[in-house]
Amino acid sequence: MSESTIQNLEGRAPTRMPATMPKVERALGWAPGSARAIADGGEPAPLKVEEEKAAADLATTGLPLRVVQEMTEGTLLDATVLDLTPQGSDARMIVVVRGNPDASPEQIRADLLAWQKAQRRLREADSSDDDAREA
Repeated sequence: MSESTIQNLEGRAPTRMPATMPKVERALGWAPGSARAIADGGEPAPLKVEEEKAAADLATTGLPLRVVQEMTEGTLLDATVLDLTPQGSDARMIVVVRGNPDASPEQIRADLLAWQKAQRRLREADSSDDDAREA
């Protein structure tokens, strides 16, 4: 965490939390939103036992730590399993879309629209691959 982040938290209540705050909250064993509660003069909430267990279970899946970290941060917006492989293969791509836990409703809508656009591109790429295989 940068010095300016600490200064912001010690000073006046910030209007926006730094993007790294969910990592800090998790490292301290706080529930999401605890930094905002402290900035508003309140107390941090402990991370629920179920959330800790879910994060620990995810960490034991053999996924890279960066993926585990991303899977436990933010608000879940959507998830899907895409089968983008040639016939006869069992491989799949799993996409999990997470947003900022402090996002406004407008930002969540913008994030979901961006995800819809990305889904269209993936379908178009898959169609292009099908056309190329048929040729």
